Amino acid sequence: KDFYNVLQPEGDVTATEGEAVTLGCQYNSSSSNEYLYWYKQDGNNSPKFILSRFKIGEGKTIKEFEERFSSTLDSTLRSVPLKIQKLQLTDSAVYYCALRPTRTNVTLNVEHQRVPPVGSNLVVEMELWLWIILAALLFGEIKRKTHFNESIY
Repeated sequence: KDFYNVLQPEGDVTATEGEAVTLGCQYNSSSSNEYLYWYKQDGNNSPKFILSRFKIGEGKTIKEFEERFSSTLDSTLRSVPLKIQKLQLTDSAVYYCALRPTRTNVTLNVEHQRVPPVGSNLVVEMELWLWIILAALLFGEIKRKTHFNESIY
């Protein structure tokens, strides 16, 4: 049977500005590959992706976190601690360690875009400047016809 779980042993951590801190994350997985992710949630904001680490293949770190945030996945210890250097007050937040089981996946099917018949949506797609030109031409045509009709009488 498949099993997956994550444990963040520290709970609450208090550290001093300017120092470094390591937030622990242990995991168990029956999968041959592990995908682990760290997220930061401050205040009422949505969790923000920091980095990913994989047992096989490269993970990535978001640019804004590259300088001070790092992590190494140790598949023997089943650990992926998050190290934060030169702590700033803005680092105060809830940090989530997440494990993705490899058994879940999403399949994306991309189909060709259907081309509508020519002229079927021409009116909808006309730009404002095109309408102005058409209005000017139409107005000029009406004015010319009106002037021509007046000159007959």
